[in-house]
Amino acid sequence: MYDITLADYPRLDGERDDSARIMRAIRDAANAVLYIPRGEYEIASPVYIGNFCSLALHSGAHLKAVREMDYVLHWDGGAQYDDLIVYDEQGAIYDNANLFISGGDIDGAGLASCLWIEGYHHFTLKDITLHNGKRFGLYTGGHHGYELIATNVYCKCTMSGLSGNTGIRSDKSDSHFTDCVVVDYTTGMEIRGSSNRLTRCHVWGGIVKPKTGYTQAEWCALYRRRKEGLDVYDQAGGNDWATDNLPEMLIDSCCFRIRGGSNVLTGCYGDTGKTAFEIHNATFMDSCGCFNNARFGLAGDVAIDHRGGALYVTNCDFRRCTPTSELYRGSGEELFVVNTRTVGYEFPKTK
Repeated sequence: MYDITLADYPRLDGERDDSARIMRAIRDAANAVLYIPRGEYEIASPVYIGNFCSLALHSGAHLKAVREMDYVLHWDGGAQYDDLIVYDEQGAIYDNANLFISGGDIDGAGLASCLWIEGYHHFTLKDITLHNGKRFGLYTGGHHGYELIATNVYCKCTMSGLSGNTGIRSDKSDSHFTDCVVVDYTTGMEIRGSSNRLTRCHVWGGIVKPKTGYTQAEWCALYRRRKEGLDVYDQAGGNDWATDNLPEMLIDSCCFRIRGGSNVLTGCYGDTGKTAFEIHNATFMDSCGCFNNARFGLAGDVAIDHRGGALYVTNCDFRRCTPTSELYRGSGEELFVVNTRTVGYEFPKTK
């Protein structure tokens, strides 16, 4: 179901990339749906949507940055939702909801962040891959936005040189992130807004090679030997892999950084990060857990770094994976733990 297809907009004479033809199609798809077929699309200047165009991308549509820029794709609804209700030019209420971006693969290629969405109301983002964002895979900030419905968003880095980036950063509130997976972004999900819901989100890392000493193939082969028990990890005996070859994206990594208040995490899983859950404000965690895959050599990890606000931990499961793993770092103030299993360590006693 679409109104316009990019197949009808070829490159013009002298055009060496696909940015201009995509922008021509967007211009003609105001408040309509643009379909981008399967194919490789070279993006040399940012693709900007400011006319309520929705995008339906084939799962094999690959938009890849070929020059440095801020973002490959920027969807901007403007300031129309600052007053919560939108009026048309005649003064009639016009509530332009359920706009969307679905499908495809946006690849920053280490040259650009992937996707910036702002000025939205009940906007759907689904079934999309965001590769190798320089700063962000997905960023929501800028103009007022609320009720982003993000489902099956897959952020993944497969190249070196991107340490310090973030897979999903949301500065807005009242949104739902469901079944989102972030792989090898240094920070998986950073939530700065409030009253968001994160459900079954999974953040993990370790596949991008260490900065020095290995090709990617050599690192994968070393991991395979460790998995097969041919290269034994013995942290207590002094064989600490982390001393010289920790995977790049695990250095100072954080799976979930929760800064806003009254956010709810349900069934979320911090998998092999220096910090699994970093909590700065009132947060509710239910049926969450974490794991440290010691084959990657990560040591000194902490499950929960509680820096502020009330923290409610219910029905969770935490298991110590290495001798240097910590369960909880914080004062213990406003910590409430109910029906939660721990193996190998315990939460501090609270009043």
